[in-house]
Amino acid sequence: MSTVTIEDNVAPVAVCQDLTVQLDVNGTASITAGEVDNGSSDACGIASFSIDNGTFTCSEVGSNTVTLTVTDNNGNATVCMSHSDDRSSTGSGMSGFDSTAGC
Repeated sequence: MSTVTIEDNVAPVAVCQDLTVQLDVNGTASITAGEVDNGSSDACGIASFSIDNGTFTCSEVGSNTVTLTVTDNNGNATVCMSHSDDRSSTGSGMSGFDSTAGC
């Protein structure tokens, strides 16, 4: 009798997309891994998506790099980079905007 061991040593394909987000009236914005993902895949299935930074404040207005980590069902992982362009809502004409709370 022989034993055949099947292994999955192939990392998933991580595909990112860049995002532009508006800070809210409190000067914060949030993004999720699902918003950064742009069709990542793996033959054995994806177990999880995560990002290294999903919350932004006034101090981060401008372009920020976000790393998406994609892990497959067998523990293989890979990353891709996305750019989040975070914009202040100051001067946007939003009703109820409190200039002391925003940026």
